[in-house]
Amino acid sequence: MLKTIISLAICMVAVFAYNIVPNQDAGDFTIFPLINLGASSFPTTMAFSPDGRIFIAQKCGEVRVIDAQGNLEEEPWINLNYTVNCSGDKGLTALVLHPDFPTVPYVYTMFPIWQNDSHDLNRVTQGVLARYTEVNGKGSVASEFLLIGKTNGTGTPSCHNSHVTGDIVFANDGTLFASAGEGSHWDAVDDGEIFPFDPHDWECAPFFGADVAIGSFRAQHLNNLGGKVMRIDPATGNGIGSDNFPNLMANPFYNASNPGGFASVIWSFGHRNPWKLALRPSTGPGTLYIAEVGAKDYEEINVVTPALAGHNWGWPCLTGDKHLQPWFTNTSVPTEYFVPIYPTNQHTIDTCNGFLPDLLANSIEPMFFYSRSNYVYGKFIGVIGNCASGLSFYNGSDYPAAYRPQADGTRTLFISDFGNQWIKTIRVDANDQYLDSYGVQDFLENVGTILQVKTSPANGDIYYITEEGEVNRIRYTAGYVGAPIIGNLGASPQTVNIANHPATIQFSSDGSFDPAGLALNFSWNFGDNSFSTQPNPSHTYTTAGTFKVTLTLTNAAGYSATSSVTVATNNDAPQAFIAGEQWFNFNMGEQITLNANFQDSETPAANLQWSWEYRIVHNNHYHPEVITVPSIGLGTGATTSDTETYSSIISQYERNMLEVYVTVTDAAGASTRAMVRAVPNYPGNSNVDTNAAPVAKFAATQTGSAVYFDGGQTTDADQDYLNYVWQWGDGTNGTGQVNYHTYAEPGQYTVTLTATDPWLATSSTTSQVNVVTPAAYVPKTTSSAAAAASTTAANANTHTNADSTSGDPAATRLTKASGFSAASATHVFGLLTVAAVVLMV
Repeated sequence: MLKTIISLAICMVAVFAYNIVPNQDAGDFTIFPLINLGASSFPTTMAFSPDGRIFIAQKCGEVRVIDAQGNLEEEPWINLNYTVNCSGDKGLTALVLHPDFPTVPYVYTMFPIWQNDSHDLNRVTQGVLARYTEVNGKGSVASEFLLIGKTNGTGTPSCHNSHVTGDIVFANDGTLFASAGEGSHWDAVDDGEIFPFDPHDWECAPFFGADVAIGSFRAQHLNNLGGKVMRIDPATGNGIGSDNFPNLMANPFYNASNPGGFASVIWSFGHRNPWKLALRPSTGPGTLYIAEVGAKDYEEINVVTPALAGHNWGWPCLTGDKHLQPWFTNTSVPTEYFVPIYPTNQHTIDTCNGFLPDLLANSIEPMFFYSRSNYVYGKFIGVIGNCASGLSFYNGSDYPAAYRPQADGTRTLFISDFGNQWIKTIRVDANDQYLDSYGVQDFLENVGTILQVKTSPANGDIYYITEEGEVNRIRYTAGYVGAPIIGNLGASPQTVNIANHPATIQFSSDGSFDPAGLALNFSWNFGDNSFSTQPNPSHTYTTAGTFKVTLTLTNAAGYSATSSVTVATNNDAPQAFIAGEQWFNFNMGEQITLNANFQDSETPAANLQWSWEYRIVHNNHYHPEVITVPSIGLGTGATTSDTETYSSIISQYERNMLEVYVTVTDAAGASTRAMVRAVPNYPGNSNVDTNAAPVAKFAATQTGSAVYFDGGQTTDADQDYLNYVWQWGDGTNGTGQVNYHTYAEPGQYTVTLTATDPWLATSSTTSQVNVVTPAAYVPKTTSSAAAAASTTAANANTHTNADSTSGDPAATRLTKASGFSAASATHVFGLLTVAAVVLMV
């Protein structure tokens, strides 16, 4: 019997598995950090301007700009936090510039609005598409013009805290594509019934109409914009028809008598959460690629060609390769190996049965799909992720030829995943079909929680943003000799008061490395006429004041990079405490009061400012501010109480917990955050009643002066969100899944990695790491033309990092491509050979 099972499994792999291929250029791609906005910034999207600027939209409404020199402008381009509802997964999710920007100074955004007659950000609302005009280099709030959602009930539905707005992109013909999720519960089956643990479900019907208050099934109807891709006139918001645009392809459901109506603007429907869009040039408006976040089974990459305009993509009744959603059927097969069956809901079954004949007759499989586990519906998928978060075609010429557009129309598509933190590449042919002969290439791993990947029109490289606040560029660095990269200068603490205690501060260069593996020299200027050449020095201040601390890195080829951080020695950060158990259980509907108090030696209690924040830890990622918090916002004083009626938020059939934070800020701007964990009490649910501890494991590889530590080899059977703490063995510590660390002297160091899951189960592993003196730099003789080209390329990559005051090393995590691994003990760059010491743990 065992042999039979094994044979069957092998057969399944042969029939269903994607062809996974290694990155043949591993080690020749390097992540160059452009800007770190800080761990609380939560960037969601980016746009490139022809004048060299990069626009970055943040979740709660700020739009920041990186200037053409790579520096972050001090003031936001626009701040829309007065109108953007950023509770839960909601927020400013999309931003695009007019194709002729800045000559035509329009910037288009998409976000759910805050119903500002209430302090409750979790109430039912709608998503809008708004246009703003640039005036003197800044966005004008007064210029706001709504294209979608001009009045309540006409925008994209938001009857829960997620799946509201998606992305926007200009089509080839000058029209504007926009996407939106179905605005329903992602935490349980949602067919429009009133959830007893959601106090706002009843608001959906009066806001949008009873015929729209049908949960996920909004995606199946043309009487609303939930679960849709739209195509509109960017000047008016109307749909595209033969009467108003006779020379363009018309929208499939356009109605000349109501050009701005729901049906008139819809391009395709039956979507769940079409998070990001990418346009491939083709006939008419172009072919739209969609990174669509799935439910418990598949993440999808769907392709809407002009010929498929008006197509129904099947949600919530179909998913992946034409499978019914298991919670809408009587199937006994769990969606994944660790998730029990969802409860059968006869109403949803009956509703789906009404759609199925047409859906099954006309269904089209996603061009590409994957899931959280290898086996889904008995199929071996081979690609594991959790939340498809981005996609982009490579259009440049600097990456190797295999990534560039091919003569036969084949294109390389970069795909990112939020939960599992990877970027992979696949190829699609001229007919937008996945090419299995190329397979799925593991491009980069452990790169942070990515929210978008995008190709720069200026240099052709792939850029990406992460939830941790990073804006990064992926460069092909074979043969690169240029400026080194500086990581986060995390001084801890950054604010101290020497009148109260000695101001000795530990500085860190963690995250710093040289892309070519050259030896590095460190030069610290502490701002008080004191200096150090150590990679991770400590320094004692003896006078009060504010000091600009600067690190200059110079590699063996003579190229330098500089970064600064500000340290204040005249103020202590406040202290924050949440009373009671720091890890506790709660029952659905239970009312719980949390009490917090604050202390500060300089700021009077009345001037301390505090705020509460809630987030759900959901498997290997989290959702911020997802429970009803009427007290959301700021308060003042030395104490605060917050009373909430806790609910599970996520279905009782999944792994989840609440993290509750209180943040206090003093008059000088220094802040501290305290946190407690609340776990839903679900007796009998194996996902909650049992928990497997993670198994810590890491690899260490020396490249030049730095050692690259990769904790991504750590495993967790529950696929939980993990925290990583490193003890480098030289008296300093670090955090983050991956990191670079430089030791002051060669030698053997004992390194310990500790991984902790949200249930506080921990695992540690320790190993010896041998650090050697980096190889000497030997310049390669080149022709004058080649030398000039090399110098130009190197100078083009010299970059001074913007000042940063963030002390969270995880917020500036740097990652090297997977070529630095045990597979190769020696890597040859174009101009030198670097000896690598490799240690697997």
